[in-house]
Amino acid sequence: TSIGREAFYQTSLTSLVLPDSLTSIGNSAFAYIQELANLTIGSGVTSISDGAFRYAGIVSLVIPDSVADISSSAFSQNDDLVSITIGAGMTRLGHGVFSYCDSLTEVAIPGSIQVIESNAFYQSRLLSTVTIGHGVTHIQGSVFWDTALVGIVSLPETVTSVGSNAF
Repeated sequence: TSIGREAFYQTSLTSLVLPDSLTSIGNSAFAYIQELANLTIGSGVTSISDGAFRYAGIVSLVIPDSVADISSSAFSQNDDLVSITIGAGMTRLGHGVFSYCDSLTEVAIPGSIQVIESNAFYQSRLLSTVTIGHGVTHIQGSVFWDTALVGIVSLPETVTSVGSNAF
């Protein structure tokens, strides 16, 4: 039901299908696997810990509705990550969760997410389009710092605080 800390750290996996029976993924469990292009997360996963897939080669990411929590830097430094679909079960995006994802250009943040923690998309330099769902209440500091956001960003009326250098 769980994969422990650094269980597959720096291995040579190219594809990974996590079963529905899995509920949690430990710190850095699949970190530093640059060849890991294909990832399927099972519908039983509820939490993804710090740095779980940091510096991997993931191209496309679908986070199932079962995932309620993604911790700090879980998917940071995925240079090949082009698309993210965030499930409706998420309530917060952890610190630096998608930071330094250099190929990411667009993201839709569902309204189920209440808090976007600091540096969530920090230095994802090609990120140019962001849709923030009705329900987000807090956008912490430096969330979209050093991205390609230009023009108008629409914030839903549910947002009550925006941290320094958020945009």
